[in-house]
Amino acid sequence: MSKILINKVIDYIEDNDLEDEDIKKYIDEIVYSNNPTIRTITNRYSLIKKAVRENFDGFSDEFLKSIKPNDEIIKKILTEDMEKRASKSNFTFTQKMVDDILNLKNSDDLYDLGIFLQFISGRRASEIYQHINDHDKIKVDRIKNKPNLIKFSTLHKKNNDKSEIIELIPDTLDSIEYKKLYNKINNELDISTQDYINRVNVKLKNMFPKVSNMSSHKLRGMYARYMYETNNDENQNINGYITKILNHQSPESSLSYSNYKYIPNKAQPKDKRIKKKLL
Repeated sequence: MSKILINKVIDYIEDNDLEDEDIKKYIDEIVYSNNPTIRTITNRYSLIKKAVRENFDGFSDEFLKSIKPNDEIIKKILTEDMEKRASKSNFTFTQKMVDDILNLKNSDDLYDLGIFLQFISGRRASEIYQHINDHDKIKVDRIKNKPNLIKFSTLHKKNNDKSEIIELIPDTLDSIEYKKLYNKINNELDISTQDYINRVNVKLKNMFPKVSNMSSHKLRGMYARYMYETNNDENQNINGYITKILNHQSPESSLSYSNYKYIPNKAQPKDKRIKKKLL
């Protein structure tokens, strides 16, 4: 398929006397034909740029550099790569880190609130905030008489077009409070979804500068492991529990989250010293 598209671009340039702007517009149309994935888009741009450089003289460096995906796609790929690398290594988090995130509850900063909501519900960053130009807006609703559960109209995962029920970390927010903060973030922010994710990642790295590869995606794994360690009343095995709590469709999807390790606060030792009675 890529070879056919490359030949179309070469023939188009050879058969027409056009400005760089028109050629770039045609290349964009070719690259985005047939609903390609993000990875396919970047691969097509790379191959077409190489073919144009090898087959034609006279194009400026500025034009050749313009044959690339837009910045939004590049940022998404970088985020995906970071998440893949992070999933291959162990990640340890402490109760102190959990407390620091939970203390964001009363912050006036919308990104702080987003971090807080993401952690207590285990959602993806793009499920906490979405710009209408990037995703369909997600609606959250309470469930009658179940304040620890919140209903999302949809989630950003493959083959998903139905609502999902999410369990909140106990003693954080009830569903009414969660919905109020969720709507506050989505009503008051007006930036791209990826820009939101980038800003949250910067916040987290500043909060935890000594934690390697800290990112918004880590909050999802932290939620799953924390809930497993503190709220697993049925004593399920870790993979089965994480599959349920993260709304995964198969246990295989949860394997990458089993490398998270939670370290609770150390219990204070009892004072065993013999003390003189006070008379």
